[in-house]
Amino acid sequence: STSELPPDLVEEADPDVAESLRPVAPPPAGSYHAALRLQSNHISSVQPGAFAALPWLCGLDLSLNHLEALELTPETVPRLRTLCLRNNRLRSVAPLGALISLRQLDISLNQIESLEGLERLEELTALSASGNRIASLPAVLPPSLRLLDLQHNALRSLSSLAPLRGLRTLRLSRNLLAASELPR
Repeated sequence: STSELPPDLVEEADPDVAESLRPVAPPPAGSYHAALRLQSNHISSVQPGAFAALPWLCGLDLSLNHLEALELTPETVPRLRTLCLRNNRLRSVAPLGALISLRQLDISLNQIESLEGLERLEELTALSASGNRIASLPAVLPPSLRLLDLQHNALRSLSSLAPLRGLRTLRLSRNLLAASELPR
């Protein structure tokens, strides 16, 4: 169900994207499927193995905290599909590139300057990175992206968007783009 997703991802997505954000299939019989919501606390750090006892965790919301870094591994959160880190103090997303099962990632309203490291997320369909300090895009972004929100950043170039053939929703308002950067 869409109750595991951040509400703004579902409400703003077009129908094709919204459908892609729904879980594909329930977990196997006898296993658990759950989301953990820890938003609006005063969490400033999370130990690398903090969620190891929750291998069934599919959704994790740590938004509105004080996180400056987060290191999760596929071994500790093997089923994690949705990760919301909105409104923290993150500077880098590189450690998140190891979470190859992620489908939705919200890193909006942080202090991120680069999306380097996310290219390995081959199942990622929705990336919200608005309200950061991103000035340029990495050479490669996950080709599976259908929704890409980069509003309120410092982007000057769109060079690496061409290979994103499946992209359905692209948000670029409030950047530093010149007319020469627009698609022709």
